[in-house]
Amino acid sequence: MQPFPQTVEIIKNRLLNIVDEMELVTMRSAYSILWQEAGDLSNALMSEDFAIVAQAKRSIPFHLGTMGPPVVEAIKVLGGPDNLRPGDIIIQNDPYLANNHLNDLVLAKPVFAEGKIVAYSCVKGHLPDIGGGVFSSCDYMAAEIIEEGLRIPPTKIYKAGQRNDELINIIRANIRSPEEMIGNLEAGIAGVMRGEKRFQEMLQKYDIATVHACISQILDNSENIMKAKIREIPDGIYEAEDYVDPVEIGGAQQAPLKIKCTVEIKDTKIKADFTGTSPQVQAGINCTYAVAATGVNNAVKIMLDPGEPGNDGTYRPIEVCVPKGTLINPEFPGPVSAYMDTGTRCFEVVCKALAQASSQNVIAAGDGSSNGLHYHGKDGDRRFINLEFHGGGSGAYFGEDGYNGIRNGLGNTGNQRIERVESELPVQFEAYEIVPDTGGPGEYRGGCSTRRVYNFFTPTEIIVAGGRTRTAPFGLKGGKPGAKAKHVLIDGQNTEKILVSKGSPVGLKSNARVAYMPAGGGGIGDPLNRVPDRVLEDVKDGYVSLGAAKREYGVILLRTDTGGYLIDHDATRKYRKTRKEL
Repeated sequence: MQPFPQTVEIIKNRLLNIVDEMELVTMRSAYSILWQEAGDLSNALMSEDFAIVAQAKRSIPFHLGTMGPPVVEAIKVLGGPDNLRPGDIIIQNDPYLANNHLNDLVLAKPVFAEGKIVAYSCVKGHLPDIGGGVFSSCDYMAAEIIEEGLRIPPTKIYKAGQRNDELINIIRANIRSPEEMIGNLEAGIAGVMRGEKRFQEMLQKYDIATVHACISQILDNSENIMKAKIREIPDGIYEAEDYVDPVEIGGAQQAPLKIKCTVEIKDTKIKADFTGTSPQVQAGINCTYAVAATGVNNAVKIMLDPGEPGNDGTYRPIEVCVPKGTLINPEFPGPVSAYMDTGTRCFEVVCKALAQASSQNVIAAGDGSSNGLHYHGKDGDRRFINLEFHGGGSGAYFGEDGYNGIRNGLGNTGNQRIERVESELPVQFEAYEIVPDTGGPGEYRGGCSTRRVYNFFTPTEIIVAGGRTRTAPFGLKGGKPGAKAKHVLIDGQNTEKILVSKGSPVGLKSNARVAYMPAGGGGIGDPLNRVPDRVLEDVKDGYVSLGAAKREYGVILLRTDTGGYLIDHDATRKYRKTRKEL
């Protein structure tokens, strides 16, 4: 049947409302700050044939591309859809069954109507710990996945409406802070139950055939929109490469690891081939094929069709080829716990390649990392684990500056409010500020990074889960790179000691201070072409220093009697002309 366009839009928006409500239920039911405040979780509805048709607004790109395939793999292991019953909830977290890493649990509840499956209600969330050799289960030094934590094979955590307490007890016995982690798990279960409930309520107004026809049309519409966008780009082959900071093993400095991508555009199709990428490593920074494909899909979506809500129809015209045994498609048992920077680089190299095909669809590199600071200790008799993911600078995009202090790329967890963290954990924040001159200079400036200074009151272990300390975020079309990341330990005399990113846990004494600064975003276009008035505003706002205004942008500013600044337009024109003639 061919549904009316009005009905398709009504159903589409109803589905979007359902997943947003699922997200609220999950976050408000959660136990950890990471879920309640930062929202490191995602919610989606899938069709009966496993296509994501609606995703919550705040969902994490890393999650969405690794949500549908794990459900498919789980149902295969469980014997197919015919072996599912009303009240079942599936769980799995295996990266070698299309997941991303062990911390991210996938929950899926089949939605039944008239005795058959009509949809799946899904939640995916990042548990702050899933066991393994280090707290937070982010183990850069792991040689294989077995060291990284508890692998949960596809199984039913609810069977016909009855909770599988045996499985929950196994999970509880293998993780740190089990009350918090199991609380998050129960919140995810509440989310999938709410999705099922609201979908079944929708079926009381619209019959199954109409809903299925609308879902099919929603996916087809998204596919057709993407094909039209691809057709606007010249056919051709475009190559790009970038690098991932390595794990320093045994104190020896390692070479950066290459991510290479060849993008072929032909009519309405895009093919991304990662031949030439570095081999997998015996460290936790490999990422799975599903993560690499997520990077490609999201780059194409953001570059070509940023306005419409995404679904699996959007990505039908995209093909991703990744050789086995590489950094982004490892052979078992390659470790993947700290995959985030590697996956983000897949996103960024596709953006870099597509920038060659268009003068308008251009996005420079952002901070390129999860920018995590994980910390763990005891507050009295209570053990705590918290994972914070910091906002750096996003890359400039054509016609606009990058954003300051924001998660970007494939991770968009929210900020954890200082007041909330200080009220629950033995830590105080001494600074939280935008750092000037960290955004890459350009006609359109990269976003500036932030600096957050911690004072840990009790002995604490930390893991610096950052990146871009050795390879700066690239600029484009003459724009300059953003500043590299910097993470330091500050002693009582305010002397700074560099903290190694992607290393083993570091033990801190009471009242130790740590300053965390992600990378800034890359710029676009020649900085000497930036409108002088915008440079002046940047100086006033604290994004660009007075020295950088002249050094990078060629803008001469004069002090006023009131302590402000004015542009010396004649001097600026002459100085820029001289610089361009060099």
